[in-house]
Amino acid sequence: MYMANKANVLVVEDNTDMRTAVTQYLIDNGYVVRSASSAEAALEKDYPSSSDIAVLDISLPGITGITFTKVLKEKGFDGPIIAITARDTVEDKVVGLEAGMDDYLFKPIDLSELVSSIN
Repeated sequence: MYMANKANVLVVEDNTDMRTAVTQYLIDNGYVVRSASSAEAALEKDYPSSSDIAVLDISLPGITGITFTKVLKEKGFDGPIIAITARDTVEDKVVGLEAGMDDYLFKPIDLSELVSSIN
């Protein structure tokens, strides 16, 4: 598969199996991926500063995906932010989008849909 750009993607997901699957699928599709199990870990390693796109779970321990989205925006992150979440109500989606997320994918996610959203 030809990729015109190899975007740097930040994946923050506390479920190890999901994080591993998403990370590997994105790598297999030509992306550079940095992953963390929490927003705090991603911030500690300064991953947002070297990322073009963020893929965040909403229900993260500690700093939630919604709060992390606001933190990223406050720090000047201007790339797309995509939620991957089990919270599947319209109200949850509206909260995410109003927080600054650009897309909102419901779990179980189809990894090809995630790549399409990133593209």
